[in-house]
Amino acid sequence: MMRCSFASILMFLYARASPFFPTDKRGAGRSQGDFDSATYKDFIHDAQAGVRYLRNRSDIVPDLIGLFGCSEGGWLTPEIATISGNIAFIINRFGPPLSWEETNLFEIENELLAASFSENDIKEILGLRVRIWRYYVLAAADSLFAISSERELINSALADLAKKLAPKEFPLPETLPDFDIRYYARLASNVSYDRTPFLASLNVPTLALWRQRC
Repeated sequence: MMRCSFASILMFLYARASPFFPTDKRGAGRSQGDFDSATYKDFIHDAQAGVRYLRNRSDIVPDLIGLFGCSEGGWLTPEIATISGNIAFIINRFGPPLSWEETNLFEIENELLAASFSENDIKEILGLRVRIWRYYVLAAADSLFAISSERELINSALADLAKKLAPKEFPLPETLPDFDIRYYARLASNVSYDRTPFLASLNVPTLALWRQRC
């Protein structure tokens, strides 16, 4: 399924007879698979499969294959290029240059500032958000931790903060989601993802595109 945001890019390349192999995330659009259990590592492996497919085509020059990533896709291109090897170029559109945690904290903080939350409230919200992410990582690794006192402490902190911030819209979940090992494993995998080591060692010509306000 071609998303509207890519339509102009595809038409530009099509008009110049440039081969372009767009894909949906696993389990999204027309792609098969289970999106709810898919992790960034799964998306990276899927992209690698796409590179291998193109390299095996007789009408593609294998040494001239590049990667185009938008938003989350731009997060993953450095690792895809590193693992695939011999990538000619990378174009990243709004691909964050930070780790998953740093990027999300930055986005949340700016959304809270725009919503006129106080500095102290923002600090408390971000601290609790990081605590929740740490819980996901530890619970995914140890099912006993998932039912430990930390779960109740976090739920209690969420309830207290919701009362404190009322009537403002609460920017956190009301409670932690029920423990499901596959769901928590996915959360933990994504929360822990850090593309910065691959970005730092990248030796591929890269064009990174941002705009002032997204």
